[in-house]
Amino acid sequence: MRAAALANRRYFSFEKSTEYLAQHRASAIEWARRAQDADARLTAETDYYNERLANGKWRRMMTIEPPNGQWQNMRMTRPNASPALAQMDIPQPAGLGVAIEGRVEPAKANEQDAALPVLNVFTRETRFVDIFNTGHSPARWTAKASHPWIKLSRIAGDLKDDTRLNVSIDWARAPQGESISGAIKIDGAGASRTVKVPIFNPTKPRREELRGFVESNGVVSIEAEHFTGKIDRARSSWQVIPGLGRTGDSVTVFPTTGVSFNPVNAPVLEYEFYSFTAGKATLVVNIVPTHPILAGRGLRYAIGFDDQPPQVVTVGADLQIPSRPWSLNVVNSSTVGTSTHEIKPAGRHVLKIYAVDPGVVLDKIVLDLGGLRHSYLGPVETRVSGFMKQPR
Repeated sequence: MRAAALANRRYFSFEKSTEYLAQHRASAIEWARRAQDADARLTAETDYYNERLANGKWRRMMTIEPPNGQWQNMRMTRPNASPALAQMDIPQPAGLGVAIEGRVEPAKANEQDAALPVLNVFTRETRFVDIFNTGHSPARWTAKASHPWIKLSRIAGDLKDDTRLNVSIDWARAPQGESISGAIKIDGAGASRTVKVPIFNPTKPRREELRGFVESNGVVSIEAEHFTGKIDRARSSWQVIPGLGRTGDSVTVFPTTGVSFNPVNAPVLEYEFYSFTAGKATLVVNIVPTHPILAGRGLRYAIGFDDQPPQVVTVGADLQIPSRPWSLNVVNSSTVGTSTHEIKPAGRHVLKIYAVDPGVVLDKIVLDLGGLRHSYLGPVETRVSGFMKQPR
């Protein structure tokens, strides 16, 4: 467990140092140092297990990286510090740096378009701004919101440490409208940055009128276990598997010994949602990369919206085991099915997922209405804030 934790710390600290280097953060060097420290401790743990534990009983049982020629499908690139870190020239005077959620490039002086992702009255998320030093010397910074309905987790600090400033909205005081914007002004080290705070607070519908999920920033994101309805049939039922999932739990049909279903008579999960965008949309379903119980068919499920007929989706029908794609599915604990649908009109809809083959385990569902951006875990869930009712 210690070695696994250190391997993660090494990997993510090197990644962080590389990203911070691109932002000219002085702390990039510190994160590289933390990664190198984790690497040294990982080497020591491996040496202890192989050479000293039980007088060397487990010699050669553990290795930091797979030896050459072994586990080729599972090999990952060994993390290393960027060579540019060695040439990083950090000036002595303090310098103000501001990074915005949703983009790597830091805000520039006099930039007019630096903006947080939209904050949505229905999901009521929190956004963040990172404040950091581009130099060695400490200096004070201050942050001020343009309107009282913009709430900041801090209003002052010191550039000697990176600071994450959380931004939320007092919705009881926020003006109504679909394109409202305020701003945050951050001052420090003789410089200033302004970050826009856009909000989405339409007059209709109201939050209390909605159930389930809602479009936010062009997507509807759903954890599979948060269904708003389900129909069990043919002595088979959808059941939640606690703890199995990358960002929550997962759902599958039991028993797994059954035959394939005709979607018309299959167990169904339902997810109510509200969209503000109409037209063609892509549904991305993350499923746990199980072996197909029925060989040669892949992992199959079916999708329907409202009264549309179910559309069967097949994942991995031609996947070879072992192979590089299969190994990456295992490493990522996920494989993905996609399908295209028409969502018309904007407004209330019901997504229906029908069981087809046993052994398909649903993890996360994302409806891309034009706003999906690449990320490892996908967008955070866009469940209507305050909506908790879920049938079991």
